[in-house]
Amino acid sequence: MGRLDPRFKTFKQRGEWVEMLFMARAAHEGIQVSKPYGDSAPYDFIVEYHSHCLRVQVKSTSHHSDGAPTCQVHGGTHQAYLSDAFDFAAVYLINNQIWFIIPRAQIGGQTSLHFSPGVRNSKYGQYEDAWHLLKATV
Repeated sequence: MGRLDPRFKTFKQRGEWVEMLFMARAAHEGIQVSKPYGDSAPYDFIVEYHSHCLRVQVKSTSHHSDGAPTCQVHGGTHQAYLSDAFDFAAVYLINNQIWFIIPRAQIGGQTSLHFSPGVRNSKYGQYEDAWHLLKATV
């Protein structure tokens, strides 16, 4: 998970901060954001654009593995998310201040994602700052 930023006492606090960053950025993009009541849903937000709704799981990382930002993408059981748990993962690379908006299908059964910020032909390069994907109505 990486070391904890000194601004936060717990990883939960850091996660809440990143969720606020997500809400602000989505609003800036013209996307409506709703938060489900409680913590039992396998997603953090429902986003709406032109009456089309999607479920988004928000993740963040400041951890690096082999020099690359690495993010754990799993639920509280440390198992891979079910294929229908959410529609997109929004991953925030804290040190780079970059969002990746990744379709759930592209994550598959992986529980650890490795990123190459700024490299468009990398595995997740096409999803860097891809907020337009949350606006798709198809």
